[in-house]
Amino acid sequence: MRSIMLAVALFVGGCSAQAPGESHAAFERLSSEPVAHGERLARVLGCTGCHGDDLGGRNWSDDLGVLWTANLTQSARKWDNKQFAQALVSGKQPDGRELWDMPSYLFTQLTPAELDAVTSYVRSKPAIGQVHPSPSMGPLLQAKRKEGVYRSSAEEVQATGKTEAPAALGHDLARHITRATCAECHGIDLRGRTNPIDGKSTPDIRALAANYSAADFERFLTTGSAAGGRELPLMSEVARGRYKYLTKAERTAIHAYLKGLAVVP
Repeated sequence: MRSIMLAVALFVGGCSAQAPGESHAAFERLSSEPVAHGERLARVLGCTGCHGDDLGGRNWSDDLGVLWTANLTQSARKWDNKQFAQALVSGKQPDGRELWDMPSYLFTQLTPAELDAVTSYVRSKPAIGQVHPSPSMGPLLQAKRKEGVYRSSAEEVQATGKTEAPAALGHDLARHITRATCAECHGIDLRGRTNPIDGKSTPDIRALAANYSAADFERFLTTGSAAGGRELPLMSEVARGRYKYLTKAERTAIHAYLKGLAVVP
């Protein structure tokens, strides 16, 4: 009981010890070269997952509408470094047009060096293919848009771009990482969220992580094999495609952070 109360004190204490925006944590830098650093970040942040390994964009169209992710190799030729980085965090193109389904709100707290690295990596790729069509919403998305639950990337930035991840003393690195990654599916507070389009819910990963040993958590985030050798919908694929590119130190930090949050009321 005393250990739990001590953990609560440390984690709650972090809320008052650090004001929003004061964290200077950053992803580990394995290379001094911005392009190499940016390639790893692009994989962890999901850029290659959504836009393809070649960053040429992918066709995600279904009954919701015509939905392509942008051909970033073409965008990088139209915009300079500053414009590209600004689009990443604002959810808007340089001409003011709003982006859709781009999780810019996740990237608002990346460091300038991280944004520069991702931009440098994208701009290092050769231009391929064509510029893809703008999104065209089907009836369901149009209805959700009218309800105000389906928002543009720029609107999401305005709504949650400044929202901080749960504070915790000594866990700035994990806060920084989960704010830019896990929050997309599980919410910035990591307690899980319900998708307003399909109604599907994601779990509270704080409690889930607390049930994993350090070794099992490491295995899960590198191979996608969950407890009991299970294959989880989406998450196992995300782990293999994105989180295996985290460093072991980063994955260890995330596990410790989530376990600590699990004991906070």
